[in-house]
Amino acid sequence: MNTSKQVNVMIGLLFLTVAVLALYFLNENNRQAQALEHQTERVAERGARIFVDNCRSCHGLEGEGGIGQALNTPAFLILGEDNEFGAPATPDLGTPDDPGADEITAFLANTITCGRSGTFMPAWGEHFGGTLSDTQIGQLVTLITNGRWDLVREYGHESDAETGFTPEELVFVSSDGLKLTGENCGQYNAIEAIRYRSRVDPRTVQLVAADGDAAPAAPSGEEPSGPSIQGVAVDIFYQATCATCHGPDRGGLPDLGLPLLPEVLTESDDFYFDTIKNGREGTVMPAWGQQGLSDDDIQLLVDFIRSEP
Repeated sequence: MNTSKQVNVMIGLLFLTVAVLALYFLNENNRQAQALEHQTERVAERGARIFVDNCRSCHGLEGEGGIGQALNTPAFLILGEDNEFGAPATPDLGTPDDPGADEITAFLANTITCGRSGTFMPAWGEHFGGTLSDTQIGQLVTLITNGRWDLVREYGHESDAETGFTPEELVFVSSDGLKLTGENCGQYNAIEAIRYRSRVDPRTVQLVAADGDAAPAAPSGEEPSGPSIQGVAVDIFYQATCATCHGPDRGGLPDLGLPLLPEVLTESDDFYFDTIKNGREGTVMPAWGQQGLSDDDIQLLVDFIRSEP
């Protein structure tokens, strides 16, 4: 081969190398996206198995809620900027009215790790006496924030076929054998949690009455104009703390909490004040006085349950 041919071959190889490198770099973003999608899928699969083994009894067969809060909800989704309900997938601290991806992830991880005082949610983090590692908790968070309840359904069917349990046998319909969580390592109280479960600032929540009219909400950052507990309207406080056991309409829930409607409250105000403040031994009713409510706060709750819904 003469020198001229050698030069042409070298130039051709050089162009070919440049072309291959160019194609590689042009496809790099797509390759990374596919790799991330594959990794997220694997992590969500592991989270689904953990949910099936540990969480369905309280949170429902597919996260729809039960004795525990609903997790299969648009409020917890982190699916990307174009998603109607989810927070942006990119790091985002959010606003007072709409938590961002970082905040939602931290809230879910903290709740699973630490449990929630005043509820049946225990601390699952192994550093606090639970059985889940930080990695496993992260897998559960990925499952929830990606909304992969199809995987829960799939693995749930597999598990039920192996164990022979039916859905009716798996989901708790009574609080028998459960106990409320006391102090924990979490920094979110029931009021702060509203922001993440509904994607709104609790100070701006509008409750819709039976006639369809919505009560005006306080502007963001301002105290409600009516009676409030810890800066939140009394009815919102009830929904955040009491509805889990007594029902969102105050009609009571079987084996959890009694109805709190005027026509069935036959005892004196002092009786209900003492019950809220000190709890009731032998029941799941916690002592709210020990959880930071003042006597004035408790009296507002007594007045609230005496009122018509």
